Amino acid sequence: MQKIYLFLIILLSFVSCNSSKQFAKEADSFASGGNFDVAANYYYNALLLDQTNVSAKIGLQKTAQKVLESKFTIFSKLVLDNKIEDALIQYKYNKKYYEKTKEVGVMLEWPEMYNEIFADIKSEYINTAYDNALELMKQNKYDKAETLFENISDLDSTFKNISVLRLNTVLEPMYNQGILQMSADDYKKAYYSFAKVLSYDENYKNCKQLFEEAKRKANVALAILPINAKHYQDLEDEKLYQQISKEIKLSSNPFLKIIDKMDFETQLKSKQIYANNFISSDSLIVVGEKLGINYFLLIDVREVNYIEQALTFDTVIAYESFSDKVIDPATGNNQFVTRFKKTFYLNSNQSRIVNAKIQYSLKSVKLNQVLLRDEVFFEKKDNQSFSRFDGNYLNLYPALPAGNFLPTLDIAWRDKFAEFKRDLLPASKLRADCFEKIAQKISEDVNLYIDK
Repeated sequence: MQKIYLFLIILLSFVSCNSSKQFAKEADSFASGGNFDVAANYYYNALLLDQTNVSAKIGLQKTAQKVLESKFTIFSKLVLDNKIEDALIQYKYNKKYYEKTKEVGVMLEWPEMYNEIFADIKSEYINTAYDNALELMKQNKYDKAETLFENISDLDSTFKNISVLRLNTVLEPMYNQGILQMSADDYKKAYYSFAKVLSYDENYKNCKQLFEEAKRKANVALAILPINAKHYQDLEDEKLYQQISKEIKLSSNPFLKIIDKMDFETQLKSKQIYANNFISSDSLIVVGEKLGINYFLLIDVREVNYIEQALTFDTVIAYESFSDKVIDPATGNNQFVTRFKKTFYLNSNQSRIVNAKIQYSLKSVKLNQVLLRDEVFFEKKDNQSFSRFDGNYLNLYPALPAGNFLPTLDIAWRDKFAEFKRDLLPASKLRADCFEKIAQKISEDVNLYIDK
């Protein structure tokens, strides 16, 4: 009986060996034709039958590596197209493919550069899905919320065993995530984690205290300082400086702590630091480190101009149409033709302009380097132009006709005669609008470089 079993084992091994070689031969054919996906499947099946098949191992190593690379190309495109959920599914599929080849003794090269991308989009997806699930719970749509939590738990085991019927199982994973982020000094992420919990239950454990602590520790201090004091003797320059500070305070960065020049001077005195001319020198970094300032925004108001153009009048040539009665020589009947005569009208102009030019630079204390240096110029203008004609302006044209056709009517030109004189916008309004635009531009630029 033992001889029979031994014979069967040898027979099966022989059959498996032959089948493995046959699969490998088929795989070679597909590989030479560039069909690496199918070739890799055949090599894999060959190794399932016989893991000692060296040629199948070599073949799978080459073809499966190409297949894995193509799968990550798909993953990259999905990320770029912002199809986050599809990208996550593709990444998991890529990982399974990698593990599958390892089971038959073939180790592929895993592209480590994609790990961070996956971590980022996974975190983004989980945060968004968690927010949506909480909102669905508030709307009593528990079944849909449950589905979202299941999707989250497939990506992160922290969220397993969540039940929408027990609130603590929903909030506890996000609360614990915040705790872990705090211990890793990742205070900004902890801030958002605790914020999610508080959005549903503001009295959950000690979440409120941890939220405030995370925000405090995540704060980024930005000192906004004028660098040329002589410009700030002008009240209007001071208003521009204040507008820039105000606009940056209104930015969407919850961690940004603004230190204006008054706060800065107060802190200098409290630390008994006395310096007259350090803003453009390396000592600025030393001062920043002592005061716990992360960035300096240095503002230099180069010019603020106010231009008033008084009301002026110009006499302009135009052509007035009129009807003239003539006798048709062919019929002897009266008929009317349109004729033109040269005339004049008064055109008036008046304007008021405010413009300003600002140079600014953003310096990082930690890096001891200028991150941003730029200049912004903006102008706000109110202009008034109207015309007056002693007659019916509807008969007025800017030029004579060409041939037997009336001149082309310029509606904008004609509309000037219907306008009434008005008061120009006050300089204070133009100045405020100009300063606001400059402040918005500087705020947008600065927020691109400051840690969020």
